Amino acid sequence: MRNMWITVNGGERLSVEKKFPVVKVLQNLSPKDRLTALIAILCFLLISAIIGRGLIPQLSQVLGFTIILVLISLLFSLAIFARDKQQTTKYRESIIDDWGFDASMEKKYPSSMVFLEDEVFIRYLQEENSYQILFHKKVLNNGKGPITSLYARIAVSVFPEHPQKAKEYYRANPLEMEELNFRAYDESNSILDYELEFDHDSNKELFIHFRSRGVLYPLYPRETRDIYYEITISAQKWGPFIERNIRTETRECRIAIDFPEKLQMTIWGFEKSVAGGEGPLKHSIETKKEVAFTRYEWINTNPTLYSRYRIRWEFPDGYEALIIEQ
Repeated sequence: MRNMWITVNGGERLSVEKKFPVVKVLQNLSPKDRLTALIAILCFLLISAIIGRGLIPQLSQVLGFTIILVLISLLFSLAIFARDKQQTTKYRESIIDDWGFDASMEKKYPSSMVFLEDEVFIRYLQEENSYQILFHKKVLNNGKGPITSLYARIAVSVFPEHPQKAKEYYRANPLEMEELNFRAYDESNSILDYELEFDHDSNKELFIHFRSRGVLYPLYPRETRDIYYEITISAQKWGPFIERNIRTETRECRIAIDFPEKLQMTIWGFEKSVAGGEGPLKHSIETKKEVAFTRYEWINTNPTLYSRYRIRWEFPDGYEALIIEQ
């Protein structure tokens, strides 16, 4: 769940037509690729000099032009590689800048952590005008050392398309940790300790420690564990969307939203990634009828790293204003 969209290069989508000077290209390459590029440039200059001076008459014009074209193609490929690498780096930096992270990314998303399942279950309770939300992550330790905590972020916005309006709204009506009724537990139903890392008017960042009643239960290499955390929040604070951001390797991402059957909801979604830009969800939202509720479910297997997926909903005409005004 997120209340902000990352902009890449000031809103521009990745464009193949962008041109880079040779020096800038070389600066974005690794030392090994930079050496390869320099050797290619030297070979190009040497062959040009040989052909220009007629030092090797037996080289035909066709062969000479073929070699030149191959070298130009190599340089162009290296330029595209450098461009993509630069764009990816800028995208990652924009994530950090926009979110204002005050802890290292490695601390929040260790490379050894894999989510076999990343699930969110949301149910709207009409009489209470609130949401019950359950988060579930099946964590695999794919590294060499123990994992002792899980990073979690709770972000809200009743005006997701109007950031400034949302900022003013939450400045006057800040989200308090106490009103969330936050609770974290593992597969054995043991209540887990948590630590609030960052406290903002519209979002909370915290670490769920694999510790219960003062006893630490590390997740060791090759082990898996189911971690759950849940909140109850009023509709005046939550907002009409849910967003998932893929910051570590994830095998399956799932979102399930239940609304009372009598409400005629409008639900859609879109996604954003480094390579593909922004567009509609590639996987459809399925509708299922349940007792007194309609479930809207979206599942994506092996989602792209550094992508984000948002599902947005609208209540029947006039009902949205009533929710916020209550």
